[in-house]
Parts: sequence; structure tokens; C-alpha cells
Amino acid sequence: MARGSMLGLGLDIPRPQVVLGGAGSLGMLFKGDAASLPISSDTFDLVLSLSTFEHALDVDALLSEIGRVLRVGGQALLTFEPVWSSPYGHHLHHFGDCAKVVPPWTHLTHTPEQFRVAMADRWPANASVSLDEAIEWVYFDHEINRLTVWDYRERCRQSGLEIEWIVDLKEPNPDESAAKAAAATGFSVDDLCTKGLSVLFRKSASR
Repeated sequence: MARGSMLGLGLDIPRPQVVLGGAGSLGMLFKGDAASLPISSDTFDLVLSLSTFEHALDVDALLSEIGRVLRVGGQALLTFEPVWSSPYGHHLHHFGDCAKVVPPWTHLTHTPEQFRVAMADRWPANASVSLDEAIEWVYFDHEINRLTVWDYRERCRQSGLEIEWIVDLKEPNPDESAAKAAAATGFSVDDLCTKGLSVLFRKSASR
């Protein structure tokens, strides 16, 4: 690709689309899987990913592909939340207000059957998904990867890309439920209150 051009991809893009921006910038959107990019190596100076990695089933493959398509000296900025170990890592917010009845970290401290029992009397009758559908989404569906903040940090370290900086995205003002979740799960309160990460990578010449 020519320098200055942009390319975006997603699984929900039905057909290729041309994107026009300011100052005559030109880009393309197309359907594609980021874990197996139909793009030549050493193509991009910058890769940007927002709110994607928490849904990716093969994070290692995504990081490998990012490293492959970056030019030497190129950078990748990844920002994602909520991760599985965060208060609302169940991602039920995708289905509206029913997420509000689930106490923080319940998906970590409860098995699917325990979750069913705990939520049976609380689940809204007018929720957009049934309790059975919510349990399927939280514990079994392939739309979220259930990687913890520990998992992501390790994958970033093992990616082969140089980490320029990594910032924890924090849940503000944790209450006593954080300490209870820490005791039940083995995570620290600090880790449990990390709702996601923002990471800047650089591709070094030695990669």
C-alpha cells in the first residue's frame, strides 16, 4: 500500500468500501479476519485496534499478524476492555440494562449453575435475552475469549514486539466486593480493578 493510505477490516463489513477523509486521504474497508490477514508483510507504519482483543479467540495469532504486516519501526496501538477478570468481563452490557443486575465479578466467583441460582430472582422479565441465553453467552459463547489481565500481559510480553508502554485501564473506586472477589479468585484487588489495557508496540529490526 502507498504511504498515507489507510485500510480497515472487520468481520461485519459486507463488501469493500472506499473511505474518503480530509486532505484528500483515501482508505478502504473490507471484510477480513485479523488472525489471518490477506496483506503482504511489512506493509504498515501504524496498526490501530480499539475494543477488539477482548473478543478475539486467538490473541497470539492477532499479535503475530500485526508484527508481520508492520514495517520495521512501525507501531501498533491496542486498547481493549472489559477483560474477563474485570468487574463486568461478562460483557452482558451488549444486551442492555440486564447487565446491571449482575454484581461485579459474579462471572468469576460463580459456576454457570451458581450464576443461574443467584440470578433467578433478579433477572428482568423484559430483558432482551433470557437467563439461559445470558449464561450461554457468559460462559460458553465464542464472542468473548475469557482471557484475564494476567493472560494479556503475558501474551504481550511473548508477542515478539517491543512494548513501548503499557497502561492499565482502571475501574474507579472499588468497594468491599473487590476484596471478597480477590479472596475467592486469587487475583489482587488491583488486577481485578483493571478493566482493560492500552498497549503501544514497536516492531524492531531484530524481529
